[in-house]
Amino acid sequence: MHVAGNIVELGNYDIHEALPLSYLNNEFWYGAIEVEPSKVTKIHYSYVHKNSEDEIIQEGGHDRIVDVSKTG
Repeated sequence: MHVAGNIVELGNYDIHEALPLSYLNNEFWYGAIEVEPSKVTKIHYSYVHKNSEDEIIQEGGHDRIVDVSKTG
């Protein structure tokens, strides 16, 4: 599982450069990035699944959004 998004840390929407997540258990995947709140106000992202045959399936619908200006 990977996360692609609108910032460099998430590949700038290039799904081949998406952030890989680590599997924790049947309910959770984990990934972490650091962003500078003065440079990034909103992170738009979606999940990407790359299977063992290198097929890519990107989450459909609208991007998910994290409003960094409202955190902390």
